[in-house]
Amino acid sequence: MNLTADTVMDLAHDVIVVRLVGDLDLESVALVRRVLLKSFASAPEAVICDLGGLRRVVPVALTVFPTAMRVHGSPEVALLLCGAPSGVATLLKGPLTRNIPAFPDASVAVAAVRSAQRTLDRHASARLAPVPAAPGRARRLVEEACTRWGVAQLIGPATLIASELVTNAVIHAGTEIHLSVALRGDYLHINVRDADNRGRPTIQMPSAGPGGRGLGLVDIYASAWGTKSGADGKTVWATLRAVPVVL
Repeated sequence: MNLTADTVMDLAHDVIVVRLVGDLDLESVALVRRVLLKSFASAPEAVICDLGGLRRVVPVALTVFPTAMRVHGSPEVALLLCGAPSGVATLLKGPLTRNIPAFPDASVAVAAVRSAQRTLDRHASARLAPVPAAPGRARRLVEEACTRWGVAQLIGPATLIASELVTNAVIHAGTEIHLSVALRGDYLHINVRDADNRGRPTIQMPSAGPGGRGLGLVDIYASAWGTKSGADGKTVWATLRAVPVVL
């Protein structure tokens, strides 16, 4: 297989950039599909595929993008393409891929993601110092956001999750903390980023001792949660379903 797919997590903008280098053909689409699946599962704001390193493309192989989005994606995660060489850019205008947004490079794609967040007005964030007052400020931000967005039923679990994630960052990271909360589709997304990348937080049994009640409560109340690590730190994310499942 003559293709590599490197994943870069842009924690500051809550996007994952997948850089493809080599030949995109019928043999290499399986690798691309696996990488996209893993990226979608991390629940970022968007997955951006950088096609600038493609040397040769079999046209039918481009269907990996709409197929992966249809089978493995979700309405809450956008798929964007960028950096396509001129010949590939022409192919992307075909009927199967023309509905996937394409941009000249990754920076323009990231800017489009941020613009969409501002347009929806369902994104709030704050930078918090690693001090005892940080969890309380996180709770207030999340409560205000849930009230403003009409999902007051999530205030209890959402404020608890935000408080626990920020408490964990205050105690174990000790760096500046970036809290963001967004309502996308059926889910409320909570992200807590710090500058410590020494490892993945582990679940502890809830307790009333110093350091909060542990990530065990996050595991109980969140629809899903996980971590994303990068050279400049890590993000612990959690999602809560805002719309009940209709059976």
